[in-house]
Amino acid sequence: MEFDETIQQDTPLGLLRGIKFGTETYHTLFMRLCSYAGLACQEVRGHSKSVGYEPGVKISEDTFQNTWNVVLVLGDWWPVQCNWGARHLVLNKDQSTNTGDNNIRYQYDEHYFLTDPDEFIREFWAKEPEWQLLDRPITLDEFEALPFVRSAFFHNGLELAEPYPAVLNASAKGGAEVRLNVPEEDADSLVFHYQLRFADRRRRNETEVLGAKLERFVFQTAGDGWVLFSVHVPQSAEYLLEIFCSRIEEGGGGGTTSAAAAIQMKCAAKFRIVCEELSGAMHPLPACAPGEWGPAKGRRHFDLVPVTHPGGVINVADRAEIRFHVRRPLVFHCKMKHNEEKEEEGSGGLDRLVDHELDGGTLTIRASFPAVGQYGLDVYARAEDSTDAHTMAHALKYLINCTAITSPSESTTTTTTISSSISSSSSSSSSSPPSSGTMTSQDRVIPAPQSERQPSPLPEPTGPTSAFNELGLKAISHKEPVIDKVDKGGHLTVEVSCAADSVVLTAQLLRHPDEDWHHKVTTKRASKKYKGGPVQAVHSRGEEK
Repeated sequence: MEFDETIQQDTPLGLLRGIKFGTETYHTLFMRLCSYAGLACQEVRGHSKSVGYEPGVKISEDTFQNTWNVVLVLGDWWPVQCNWGARHLVLNKDQSTNTGDNNIRYQYDEHYFLTDPDEFIREFWAKEPEWQLLDRPITLDEFEALPFVRSAFFHNGLELAEPYPAVLNASAKGGAEVRLNVPEEDADSLVFHYQLRFADRRRRNETEVLGAKLERFVFQTAGDGWVLFSVHVPQSAEYLLEIFCSRIEEGGGGGTTSAAAAIQMKCAAKFRIVCEELSGAMHPLPACAPGEWGPAKGRRHFDLVPVTHPGGVINVADRAEIRFHVRRPLVFHCKMKHNEEKEEEGSGGLDRLVDHELDGGTLTIRASFPAVGQYGLDVYARAEDSTDAHTMAHALKYLINCTAITSPSESTTTTTTISSSISSSSSSSSSSPPSSGTMTSQDRVIPAPQSERQPSPLPEPTGPTSAFNELGLKAISHKEPVIDKVDKGGHLTVEVSCAADSVVLTAQLLRHPDEDWHHKVTTKRASKKYKGGPVQAVHSRGEEK
């Protein structure tokens, strides 16, 4: 908005011009407006949990200072923070407390106008006790100890299931949890996410521990009227757990597309987790798709109703069978991970041990396990009539603890049993929130060291088959069945000509011995040529490249 320099300062446009150029503040402008309206208004000084503040930080006389207003309405004083109600500062997690104009987002937030004093005290502390507007004013130390929550917490009707402090002390096993109560009527419209990071600013860029992302040490799940974040930290250190929340309609609509759509998440709460001493080694959860565990996501985005397992954890022996009611035409795909596999690794043949069938509106998923251990089951889905038959959205996932094997399933991975300290004893048939410290010690299975494995021979290369000629296809770039040269970046492009427009080609990439790397290959049609690439790995004769 542009302003004429000749505008008088005491006019409405003059006051707005003062806001833009910093000669007028939001709280003084509000006081002016109240005086014009005949409302009693006061200026209040104190401290706030503003940008740069983290749970557990001590506030001094000259830090995190803030000014706001109180206004008298119908005989009661109410706090007003116009600055926070009109705009907010957007920072990436790696940014410092830069307050440049490029980080300012102007967005109305009604929470900061005539706020309930019991809610206002979570973010603002008045030096003069009477302006805290509380029956029992609190000290600055008590203010610092209050849990760190933002306006999104109140907008969405969230409540703390327990009176958690701002700083949580982890157990000897590194465990800590936060459970939020969610309005039951909003259970299918609220989406949650989290971020776990080191509190030490020198370690802010460290997102992994021993090759595992920090997010794999948080178990998020939801039930009827609650959402749980159960953390088991991997090292003795201080961490920050940030909880985000959004409504589906705010992030781009509902239906099946919303599962894959980008949702704008806002910080609702933040806690510091302190682990002074850790007894034993913690292991990460399986490297499944990020986010919540359990069927709630599938119900929210795909109308999938769990028949057998309403909770996010399943304890079984030998095999698992999971059933859902399906209320719309969908296509499904399932994948399984062991918790010792890294994010970049394939599933080691475990996908072969999962199958599903859809019969009369009932989806049945069956999984068998090669050994005792902890597994993650990912379920993907798309609409049957989707125009993009090659893209599926993540629907839900389960954490499965296989506690016994009586008849081992066939698997291509040789395994050895070791002791671990992360699994869950939560009942698979209950939707009640797990209690604190549900992750306990249990034997698990990890792949044997490379030196102990017996190498299996590569499959015989075939090159073009008889069907290749019958479909009118012709190899252009690579006519031999073995390709032993790729570029320096590990990329490879294979060109095939196609005489008929009705022929559609797809490609599959397998990494020896049987890991599915389809996500590393793309197929593109240019005129009547198909180009498959780029890929990150290919097989040469006798060894892996």
